[in-house]
Amino acid sequence: MTNREKTAPDRETDGAPRENDSMELFKLQEEVHRLSEELGIPVEEAARIIYDEKGIKVPTRTKIVDSISDLTPGMRNISLRARIVSVQRMDRSSGDPYFRGYLGDSGGEIRYTAWLDLDLQVNTPVFLQNVSVREWNGKSEVVLNDQSTVTVIDDLEGLLPRIDSGVPSSLSELDGGSRDIDIEVRVIEAREATVNSRGREKEIVKGIVADRTGRMDFTCWGPLDIKEGGCYRIIGGYVKEFRGVLNLNLSPGSIFNPLPDSRLPPVEELVRPEESRLINLLSGKFSGPVSIRGVLLSVRNGSGLFQRCVECGRRMDKSTCIVHGKAGFEWDLGFKGIMDDGSATAFIKGDRNIVETILRRTLDDVTKEVKESLDPDSILFELEETLVGRPITVTADPSLDEYGVILDLSDVSVGWEMGQLEREVISMLEVMV
Repeated sequence: MTNREKTAPDRETDGAPRENDSMELFKLQEEVHRLSEELGIPVEEAARIIYDEKGIKVPTRTKIVDSISDLTPGMRNISLRARIVSVQRMDRSSGDPYFRGYLGDSGGEIRYTAWLDLDLQVNTPVFLQNVSVREWNGKSEVVLNDQSTVTVIDDLEGLLPRIDSGVPSSLSELDGGSRDIDIEVRVIEAREATVNSRGREKEIVKGIVADRTGRMDFTCWGPLDIKEGGCYRIIGGYVKEFRGVLNLNLSPGSIFNPLPDSRLPPVEELVRPEESRLINLLSGKFSGPVSIRGVLLSVRNGSGLFQRCVECGRRMDKSTCIVHGKAGFEWDLGFKGIMDDGSATAFIKGDRNIVETILRRTLDDVTKEVKESLDPDSILFELEETLVGRPITVTADPSLDEYGVILDLSDVSVGWEMGQLEREVISMLEVMV
């Protein structure tokens, strides 16, 4: 008995096909489905006709389910065709493995737990027998136990999402509860990474996708064959939200259909920050960087030159790390402040690159000056003199916490951009007239 075909004990007699011959039963049930479609009759009626013609008894302890969308908690001893969308190996307390993931067909996806060894790859078409459906954490889940049968089949027909049905959503239409997504996007960035999951290293892909309405980070929990800059129609996956930031979660079983490059604007246009106001960000739904103009109200303590622990990267206080005590350090620059754009205020923060841009000097230059002056607070005072009360334009990735909007800066400029200022003055004059 192999992992690809784990059979159950016989439960039907009297001429009925034996369940340990799963391929024979599968072929018989395929014939039933064909007759059901040809005559437009229920599957149960087609089964009675086929089984009567062959002179065998209709199995009474198994129910053929046409689609995942027909599954409901409480179903037992059912059979269905499905596609392996994802496979995740887990460990019981005894050390024995079990598996979790998602099954899919053209009707949707459903989570499963398999208490048996599943040596299967993503996108493998299978025929499942003697499985049940339960409710787990408020959602339906297929359960495979040691009496279930998993048979690899060759035909993916009806097991892939319907690519041509419906209109793809835009990124701006997605929210933290979106599932079974259908979008057309360009891949802005895709990078492989390794994470540790339950003591095992797992290869994932992280990156950014974009369309005309915005951008979104994505995580694919497995290897993925896509190219940066390419356009794809993505079917499958779900969206999670954390502090207002949306993240698209995909699996190797999600469908990636290449699209012509002309379908979406070029990368340079899609990554251009969207001009916005702070009041608009309070809704808490972010899909990419924004550009905001305002006035800096204050520079917060902790800005300027500081020491960073070489062991853990944490900020140090008087050469002491909260974790490693007196440890080696390296100098770094950072910025924290409060910005007002006339509609609301926000906490803004930036790294070494931001401070170097504001001061127009490098970290080495700043470190040398502080050592000569013996005044580490001099950089904080310089930032205050340069920025407080001055107009600034920032490019940033927004997020939310319990106190409001946080802007993680990627670029900053002090003073108004003259072209933009002229456009705003003209706009104001038009309103006054």
